[in-house]
Amino acid sequence: MADNFSLKVFMENETTVHIEGNEEGLKYLSEICLEVIGQPPGPNHYHLSDAMNNLDPGKYELIVCYRKDLE
Repeated sequence: MADNFSLKVFMENETTVHIEGNEEGLKYLSEICLEVIGQPPGPNHYHLSDAMNNLDPGKYELIVCYRKDLE
């Protein structure tokens, strides 16, 4: 992960989650998505939060996981 990445999650309104990022931040998110594809449920997911220092400070956190049952 690059030092200059930026990634932020927030609610735009009651029905829309907004994910913003610079080029490095969006690349980081895409790498996470590619890494979890095909992984079994359980520990193979990612938490993104400002507390884990992988998301810009804000109100919302993001969990990325693969769900085969959604295919």
